[in-house]
Amino acid sequence: MYCTSLCLNLCFGPLTTLQKLQGLVFFIAYLTASIIRWNYSLDNDPIQLIHAFLDFEATIVSGLPHVPRSLGVKAVRWFTQACELGAVILPIFVFLLLRVIPCTPPFVLSMLPGCENAETTFIRYVGRLGIHIFETWMFLHILYSGSTWLLYIFFVGIIFILNFLRRLER
Repeated sequence: MYCTSLCLNLCFGPLTTLQKLQGLVFFIAYLTASIIRWNYSLDNDPIQLIHAFLDFEATIVSGLPHVPRSLGVKAVRWFTQACELGAVILPIFVFLLLRVIPCTPPFVLSMLPGCENAETTFIRYVGRLGIHIFETWMFLHILYSGSTWLLYIFFVGIIFILNFLRRLER
């Protein structure tokens, strides 16, 4: 529902072409993370796959000769740690962006008419702050749950399979 409102604002809202392109970046990030996000109450397959990787390494791989880490493994490890950090830092940057430029598209305040010309009263300040906190919470929630699938199943899974094939060759 949140992504739908962002899309409707981008497609039919009173935004300039530049603002629509600016908002498209945020919308694509929200939509991608929403599509691949992990809903653990409905589907526990991702965690079962992660446990299968860990069990495999603990039982089967531990008896094999040690293979030094390849450059690809080191790169994916660094990339995973950087993405974990980014999943927490990006929502903070979105909050700061919204505090400086509150009517940034495609966010909720850009949907309201007269957003940029609004007088600053205490009630409006508190209302804007509440909307900014909501936007930050939504982005944190969507991005963190989406990055679980992307990082630990997709990227780490590929490296796991490549290392498994490399060990079988030896």
